[in-house]
Amino acid sequence: MEQRRIQKVGRSTLSVSLPKDWVNVTGVKRGDIVYLDKGKDGALRIFSKSLVEEQKKPKEYLINCDQASEPNLLERLVVGSYIMGVDVIKLFSSERIESKQTEAVRNIVRRLVGCSIIETSRREIILQCFIESSKLKIHPLIQRLSVIASTMLDEAMEALLKLNPKLAKDVIKREDEANNIYWLITRLLLSAQKSPTLADMIGLNGDFDPTCVRLVSKSLESIADCSQNIAKITLALHRIGNGMDKKELEKMSPIDQMTKEVFRKAVDSLFSSDIITANDAINLRTKLEAEVEAKMRKAVIPYFG
Repeated sequence: MEQRRIQKVGRSTLSVSLPKDWVNVTGVKRGDIVYLDKGKDGALRIFSKSLVEEQKKPKEYLINCDQASEPNLLERLVVGSYIMGVDVIKLFSSERIESKQTEAVRNIVRRLVGCSIIETSRREIILQCFIESSKLKIHPLIQRLSVIASTMLDEAMEALLKLNPKLAKDVIKREDEANNIYWLITRLLLSAQKSPTLADMIGLNGDFDPTCVRLVSKSLESIADCSQNIAKITLALHRIGNGMDKKELEKMSPIDQMTKEVFRKAVDSLFSSDIITANDAINLRTKLEAEVEAKMRKAVIPYFG
């Protein structure tokens, strides 16, 4: 880290010289305007006018549909662009965008918070993200994701224990909602990484730093994925019909209760900063792992593993 000595100019003004290499890179010169960004931690960042103007420009990403014929590639390119904070996504083709590609884009856009199709033609589809990141807060989004994951887990286990196919299908549908929030959180984290000001505005750099949010949101999204898998297994078991032993299902109940208790304690400790509850959750998980291992040794049907 480079050191600079503070100089006094006039009676009360303090000044510091700018590093020569920074001046050369940014191209600033005498008389130019620079912008100061004051962080909550006392840090002061200096931006050249050209950099500020560049940051204000909408970020664009181009996707060549002719080169995105592999299964699911187009959807993943759109989602990846969204997560990286792109404002405008332009999809194009040299001749014509295939109808199945158009339908894939429409399906994925419905699952991206704040994203819409603003223009479509035979050779081009333009998506616009209308998210005002500075007006969002990380804390409520994490809470929302935790509620979705908890609900999915509750309903997935109820569907399994009762072999309820309708409830299982509802869980599978709800997984899209979990992904929506997870993708939005990831987008905010990557954007905040480039802007300390945005990080402060959305509630990072306090109790929730970016690394913490990333780990928590990924864990919650994984719980939603696991709940969806349980729902899919329920549908498979339901097709077995009378060949299913209900007593085997009832053996899952203690694991179900312990899992939910670990989840509840973990989330409660996160939002309350309660280390006692956090420690209880970790200790209970150790007991849960032993219970799961014992059940797996006696499992009659591979699905129970």
